[in-house]
Amino acid sequence: MGRWVARLDNKDKFMPKTDSNLPSAGLRSRLLKIARMSILCYKNAIRLHQDSILLFKRKSYPSANALSIIAIEEMGKYQSLSHALFYDYFEGGGDEAFIANFLSDTYDHRLKQRVFLNQSWHDVLYADMKRLKKKNLDYDALYQRFMANHAEPNYDDPEFGKYFPNMRKHYRQLHSLERLKQNSLYVGFPKKRGAGSDFSAKVNSPFRIGRRIAENQITTLNDHLLIEALGILKGTSGFEAWEEELTAMITPKYIRELMKNWPLIAPKNRAKIQELIQLPDDKDSDLE
Repeated sequence: MGRWVARLDNKDKFMPKTDSNLPSAGLRSRLLKIARMSILCYKNAIRLHQDSILLFKRKSYPSANALSIIAIEEMGKYQSLSHALFYDYFEGGGDEAFIANFLSDTYDHRLKQRVFLNQSWHDVLYADMKRLKKKNLDYDALYQRFMANHAEPNYDDPEFGKYFPNMRKHYRQLHSLERLKQNSLYVGFPKKRGAGSDFSAKVNSPFRIGRRIAENQITTLNDHLLIEALGILKGTSGFEAWEEELTAMITPKYIRELMKNWPLIAPKNRAKIQELIQLPDDKDSDLE
């Protein structure tokens, strides 16, 4: 079966690439609703991101940090849905249990965080790979030793950190997100493994979440939005056919606002962003 392309400006149909295997009215409706949900997730992530910046500027760092993590979760939800639409996960219409389970995962906070951060997984791994090759170390053997079959490594292993320092930072960031979100919102004791509170530990206080933590968190999402927007404007990447509404948002003005509202850029992304800025625009613009 060919891919179905959502036409959101024509709400009564999904247009197939072929004239055969036309979807049922029920399937067309479901595809359209899921496509619409994915677009709203992207736009809502931007709204939450903008609100987190406003909170940061008012020096409400714990709330800014928590809201930015929620914005990342919403972006992860968009990425999951867009990926599923691209690969036709919802086209068959026969396995309702699979579809229900897939959509139930959109309520899993940790999974949404993982989906978002894993979009940079290969870039992070590539940075370590270049480092290992410069030292004339056997990258393939080390990869198999620590991450065979794409298993999540023991990132606390000193040997892993020695060879894969960027990947260690990646996994530490991933596993800290939910804790940081909870610590930004609530006072309480850490939970013991099993049940109950750990009274031997210090009581958590959101007032411990300072400027630097929130700043790094907001920068993570803003860099993602900026790189994606520049890629679309410069023609090096693009949204899918059913995401015309998102493509229309990507203008030189939108990019200028991203850079003005949050001028910070993570060191690892500066060269990439500058390289994209220097490329000619793929469509008429006045971006300088």
